[in-house]
Amino acid sequence: MTKDDCDIIKVTSWECPTETGVPLITMPNIPKPLHALPPRNIMGRTAWDKARKLCYYKANYKCEICGKEPPKGQLHAHELYTIDYLEGSSTFNRCIAICKEDHDFIHSGRLATLYKEGNTLYPKSYVLRVVEKGFKLIHDYNKEHPDEEPLRVFDTFVEYLKIPEIALEMEQLIKKYDIKFYKSPKRGCKWKDWHLVWRGKSYYTPYENPEEWEAAMVKQRKNDVIRQSGGAFTGGIYDEVRKYLEGKA
Repeated sequence: MTKDDCDIIKVTSWECPTETGVPLITMPNIPKPLHALPPRNIMGRTAWDKARKLCYYKANYKCEICGKEPPKGQLHAHELYTIDYLEGSSTFNRCIAICKEDHDFIHSGRLATLYKEGNTLYPKSYVLRVVEKGFKLIHDYNKEHPDEEPLRVFDTFVEYLKIPEIALEMEQLIKKYDIKFYKSPKRGCKWKDWHLVWRGKSYYTPYENPEEWEAAMVKQRKNDVIRQSGGAFTGGIYDEVRKYLEGKA
């Protein structure tokens, strides 16, 4: 199977669903220019800790996508956005509580990168388990809602077909669960026009160009194991972003 074989339609935006449940797992990857600007970095540690704990409480400590209750301390908080690719805006909607597997599915680009880099926390078996779980949730939802527009995922997963070690399994999963895809435009707005909208204020990307972004992501991934054990604010990326935002204040 190649990219041309996949059922892909182009879109210029993604509207965040108002309800919780499986449709949330179809959220696209965060646009690269905004990787350093989630609301948790802007609001700071104390405010974010309060927000995520309230999020867990409101969700009754269960994943708001698959409904499962992870072991204590293993629930994740994930920010939801409405994204306009032509305008270059990502508007923060709300925070939801989700399990690690569903969180990794949403961050499909990161999941593939960590696997290709040989991160021991992301072996082939785990990556395929995450993908199959997400695909099955989507397939079952579409089957249960035949009168609705079928759920699709963004074509980040099509890129998995280019990874030799998992390409065959990915092809089988796409066919098994009848997965169809969205594709965002390659050329929307300019890199520096990308901005996060939160509480009526716009925060522009701290990266001047894709090269700066790539250097920051390499640095971040090197500390990934430490970051996972220490929380979202372990390491240098948090301090760098805070310094950038303070300079813009």
